[in-house]
Formats: sequence, structure tokens, C-alpha cells
Amino acid sequence: MTPREAAARRDFTINAMALTPAGEILDFFGGQADLHARILRHTTAAFAEDPLRVLRGMQFAARFDMRLAPETAALCRALLAEAPTLAIERIWGEWWKWAVKSVRPSAGLQVLAETGWIDLYPELLALIGCPQDPLWHPEGWSIAELTSEAGTAGTAQPLRTDNRLTLREFITRSAAKAAMIPRLHSASGAEPSVNASPSGFSTANMARTLGSLSAPELSPAVFTEAESLMWSFGSSTFYADEIIRVMFEVPLRSMVSVVLSTDDDFEVVRRIVHPVAVYVMNVLPFFQGMTELQFHNDTVNGDSAILTEPGSVHVPTIVMDARTASVDGDVFFYFDLAVVRNSDIAHVFGDNTRSRVFQVGLGHVWTHTLHVVDAAAAIAARDGLEDEERAVLLFAALCHDLGKPATTTHDPDGRIRCPGHAEAGIAQAQALLRRIGCPSGLVAQVVPLVREHMAHIGMAVTERSVRRLALRLAPATIEQWERLVEADRSGRPPLSPGAPGAEIGALARQIDVAAGRPAPILLGRHLIEAGMQPGPALGAALRRAYQAQIDGAFTTVEDGLAWVARDLHYEEHEG
Repeated sequence: MTPREAAARRDFTINAMALTPAGEILDFFGGQADLHARILRHTTAAFAEDPLRVLRGMQFAARFDMRLAPETAALCRALLAEAPTLAIERIWGEWWKWAVKSVRPSAGLQVLAETGWIDLYPELLALIGCPQDPLWHPEGWSIAELTSEAGTAGTAQPLRTDNRLTLREFITRSAAKAAMIPRLHSASGAEPSVNASPSGFSTANMARTLGSLSAPELSPAVFTEAESLMWSFGSSTFYADEIIRVMFEVPLRSMVSVVLSTDDDFEVVRRIVHPVAVYVMNVLPFFQGMTELQFHNDTVNGDSAILTEPGSVHVPTIVMDARTASVDGDVFFYFDLAVVRNSDIAHVFGDNTRSRVFQVGLGHVWTHTLHVVDAAAAIAARDGLEDEERAVLLFAALCHDLGKPATTTHDPDGRIRCPGHAEAGIAQAQALLRRIGCPSGLVAQVVPLVREHMAHIGMAVTERSVRRLALRLAPATIEQWERLVEADRSGRPPLSPGAPGAEIGALARQIDVAAGRPAPILLGRHLIEAGMQPGPALGAALRRAYQAQIDGAFTTVEDGLAWVARDLHYEEHEG
């Protein structure tokens, strides 16, 4: 082959450069420019000859902090059907490099999302769109005012629709079909034209479309079956001094999971809208001093930090619009927060009503995980971890919150909680690690770290509790656990990084259990020398003695033998 032909068979342009003996760089595909721009771009269609190159791109992006070119991401999506042909050993080779060589491991995970290859890992896929409470996890949550794009409102007319019962049909049908949006039919029977779905969310376009409260943009022709859904509560008039319109996106997959979790369509809306409403009321100074949030007559009192006194904030309108969503895209929501002067509630706004429009970005477990794996990589570099130790930390960081999608709840106070997610994550972590070909010895260390990553919450730091933690973590160690807990805490910007396991780690080093569970003080030979016969009774006595040692009952062989004697005496006379 000529040099150009040979270069064309390389995977990425940054790997398709050559140097002649005379010092000339041969760069037929723009590799130097892509290297400087940190872009991974395939050379030619020959890239498709080996689907493993998608995972190679994943670990390259993580190792060199790069991103995929759009055309390369599209080609990778086309290779998804060939993924089952890959040998598990080859898959593991790329994931191993992701773990031990990455500078910014989140960049590699983003490649999985951009290419659709994250579908191969349902445990990771479930993290996308799984909400987190902004009080504990502000990462990913954001708010931006779009009022300048939207303008202000004039007189509005009542909003009426009878689409309540189409929610479940709409969401489940949308998830099942690629052509999810049928043609619209207006009240007059005419068929309004529908433009092709945009590929992304334009805040300016959405603000212009949704920002005004005037009747023409909220006409029944817009809100028709399987097009969008609207809830309008009440029937008489209230006059709002100010309307805060809030827009946000929810992944369609998340909508499906919420719909399937309850038979009550209003409960679906409450679970999705209520946490966002509480977040907005906490971050906008306009609402400080107000705690009472009403979905018409359904009053919910929040317990958030800023909201301290009763107020009059109502949610008169909620609209769900999926006209711009694809099967694996996002559903747009918007709702109104209305501050009212009186209790005569309905949904017509006065001539002097002021409107402001905000876009809210939601924080998901996926966002948190991206931050945590990056924090873990930084900690591994700081501590100079060898390959296996680094891999344990990175995979524990990747897996630590896999139990959240199955345990996330939306409480009546608008708060999002996930009780028991650490324990629920065990099976998910095991499944994901098996899926990528992780060796059993590595899995054995990662799983207890996942299970215990919340152990420090409410833990009394005593020698006994630290020894017990060391025992539960084995074959992982408190040193490994301390790093994971630091990465978890540090993956929540804009909150400051922290090391909440430091006190436990310090005591573990002091009592010599940081690098592994305590060695048993009493051995079989000690009991045999004391007169016991080998057999099941001796083994049982050793197990009881070890647990007593963990609890601090003795610290020397002599004291241990005395403890065993008392224990056997008790067994003989009380058993």
C-alpha cells in the first residue's frame, strides 16, 4: 500500500499520521488539526470494519480528554447492531484502559451516550433522566431567565382541554413507535401544518413559542390528542400579580418509568413538576418567605431550607409537549407559578399581569456519576495508585449509584429521595461488571464498596464500628472506601469537594485496619494447645471469638483464651 492507503485504514485521524526519515509529517486526513482541537474523527468508511473501534473511541476520549466528531458519532450509531459480535475479552480490554489510563473518564462515558452504545449497558442507561434532589445534588440543576426573548403578557383567555386521559397512551405509544407524532386536527377540522422536529432545544425558539400568555399561542388547536397534554385547574377567575413560566426537558425514557409507576395521571404530573417548582421557589428571591405551593386545591407544604412562611403560590397551568421529541429524545414541559392577591381561584390573568420566563436544567444521577468518575481519576493520580487499585476505584465510582433508579421516590413535600439505593446497587453493579467482562477478583472488591458507600452517614466513629466496617468491606479496604466516599462527595459542583470518610480512615490507620480487615488474634493452634480437639466445635468457637475480637472484647491471645473459656462455659450451661 501507499502511505495514504495505509493511513486510510487507521481508525482515527490522530492515529493516521506518519513521519518520514527526512522528518516530514504525512497527514492525509487532518490529524494534526483534530489533535489540537481534541476531536476524534474517523479516517474513512473502513472504520466500520471493526465495531470495537467504538469502544476504542470511548477509552481514547477518556484518556486524552477528547470528543467525537458528529459524523463519527453517527457512524458509531450505525455499528450498534454489530456490538454482539465482539468477544468479551476485547470489550474488557477497552474498559480496562478506560479505568487505568483515563484523564477525564466522563468524556468516555459521554461517547457511549452520543453513539447510542449506552443501550448496551442498561444499568448506566437508567441513570440518564433519574432525578436527584437539588439540595444534596445541585450538579446539573440550573436556571436561566429568558424573559428578554419571550416578552411580557397581555390579557389571556381561559385555557381549556379534555386531554387528561391521553397521557398514558401518549407516553407508552411514544416509547414504542419511531413515528410518534400523528398529524394534528384542530377544533375546526382543519389540519394545521407541523414543521419537522428540530434536532435540539433552542431556548430562543421555545421562549418565543411558550413565553407569551396570550390566547393565540395557547389555543385548543395546539393542544390536541397525542400532540401535547395540558392540565388547567379550576373554573372561576383569579388575578395573578405575576406569572413565572418555567420550561424544562424530561427524557422520554424517564417519563415512561414514571407513568408505569402509578395509575394516577395527576400523580405523574405532580412527581415531575413538583420538585422543579420547589427548586424554582428556592432559587428565585421573588418567592422567599413562601412555603405553600398549590396545585389548585391540592396543597403541598415544602420543607426546603429557604421557604419559611406560608404564601400563596399556585400552579394554574401545566403543559407537556412532545412535538419536538424523538423516541429517545426529550419531552418538553412548562408550567406557571402564579402569585395571587386573593383566594378566588381560576385561570384567567388580568390585564396588568406581569410574566417572566425561565428555563430549568434538571440534575440527574448520570450527571453526578460523570463528576464522580472524574473526581476518582484525580484522586487516583494524586495518590499514585497502581493499575488494579485505580481500576477498583474507577469502577466503584461508576457503579456506586446504580441502585438509585429503582429506589427513587418523590415525596409529598416535593423532595426527591432514594432510600436503600446502596444495597439495591449490588445486583446492578454485578450485572454491569459481568457485562463488560470484569474479572471476578475485581468485582469482589467493587461490590462491597458500592454497598457501603453511605456507611459514614450517621455512623458513630468508634474502634468497634470501624472494625466492623473493615470486616464488611473485605476483600476491599477502608483505604479504598475512603477514596470512593471522597469522590462521591467531590462530584457535586458547585458544592466544595470534601472527604467525609477522613475521620474513619484516620482511626482505621490508628488501629491498623485501614488496609484490610483485622487479622484474628486467636488461631486454631491456640485452642488446641489449650485442650480443645479439632473439629466443628473448634471452628465455631473461633468464629465467635473473631466476632468478639471485632467488638473489642479482647486484644491479646491470653485474654482471648479467657473469653473462649467463658463462652464455652456459657454454651455448656445455658445451651
